[in-house]
Amino acid sequence: IKRHRFSFLHPFNNFENLGFHKSSELNLEKLAEWLMFAGRSFDNKTIFKDIKILLPGEKLKKTKKKLLIRKKIIKSYIPNKNINKKTLIKALSNSLNNNLKKFKGNILFGLSGGADSRLLLSLINKKYKKKVICYNYGENHNYEKIISNYIANYLGFRFINIKVNEEEYIKNIIEGLRLSSYGSTFQHSYQISLFKKLKKKTKSNYVILGSALDLFLGSTFSDSSIEKIKNNKSFISWFEKKFSIFTYKEIKSIFKHKLNIKKKFRDNLSKII
Repeated sequence: IKRHRFSFLHPFNNFENLGFHKSSELNLEKLAEWLMFAGRSFDNKTIFKDIKILLPGEKLKKTKKKLLIRKKIIKSYIPNKNINKKTLIKALSNSLNNNLKKFKGNILFGLSGGADSRLLLSLINKKYKKKVICYNYGENHNYEKIISNYIANYLGFRFINIKVNEEEYIKNIIEGLRLSSYGSTFQHSYQISLFKKLKKKTKSNYVILGSALDLFLGSTFSDSSIEKIKNNKSFISWFEKKFSIFTYKEIKSIFKHKLNIKKKFRDNLSKII
């Protein structure tokens, strides 16, 4: 939280310094959801009862004693049926390349090979290819790394392969979780060290990342099961099978308190879709 006009807003990067020690201060249902879906969140709550997330489009309203979060001011996007695919792609391409034009020097591009990064990379104008450097990280047998390397070579972009073994992930877990306010998944913890290495190697101060579509299109590499989704109910069922790393029964066995995780999660996801 950045200090602004309010004296009671303070910057911090470590929840441990805030004095949370009692289990009664923890949002156990949110903690269970965080564990079950590898850090994915579907509302503005955190694992702490008194801390909320300010979502895109929301505003803070100051009262005498506290801050209130105003309702979203951004409406859901409803595509204009009169606009065709070519028009949308052209608009996206123009927006992307106009932004690339503004920055001097090298620009890093996080290429997973998934729907988002693959689409964005394919829309970059030829004249910016020399300044855009793609990268991927992880073990060498990582399937994403193999695919992203192939895509970068096919489209004519430079590609950097950063090898990260399990020991390095574990070494960076604590630092990564603290700096992300305990809101990041474990595999992202290495990114702090990663960006330092990439900046030194490429002398770049800019990074392009494409994500979000993957969450609803079936992650980086989908399978035929996504074709069976016909409505919200079948989407939620598919999402649970695709992304949960524990069963509801396993999660419940971890906590002493009785938690209604399934209903909470399904209600939150329903609001998004």
